[in-house]
Amino acid sequence: MREPKKTAKKAVRNLAKGGAKLPLEPMPYTSPDFQKRIDYPERSPVLRNKNGQVETHRMAAERGEDGKWYVFPTVQNIGGKLKKFSSVPSAFSSAIKRGDYYRFNTKKEAIPYASGAYKTPKFKQFYKELPGSKK
Repeated sequence: MREPKKTAKKAVRNLAKGGAKLPLEPMPYTSPDFQKRIDYPERSPVLRNKNGQVETHRMAAERGEDGKWYVFPTVQNIGGKLKKFSSVPSAFSSAIKRGDYYRFNTKKEAIPYASGAYKTPKFKQFYKELPGSKK
């Protein structure tokens, strides 16, 4: 008898129903890395710029070759450390290769998200209390 395939979302729901705690490491294929850093800021590394200010995502939006709009971080978690890309095109290329983006149909949808609509109340509160943060 073949086992039915479970999606990552179903697996998370099943864990939650059983009262089990989710693992500290996010399950693969559930969301882009930058979203995990938004959802769990307390588990996420931070990058301080030359002025001592905290940078965590620095989002950007670009139109892809398919005509869709892509929102992605220009500060990306690579190998457990945050890397700030010096150009938007290089950050875009890295985000596409790593699956670290959201795709939107229109610029009107993408720009507000990239401009800060991604910041959840938990994210804002966490960084508000962190010294050197302007969130």
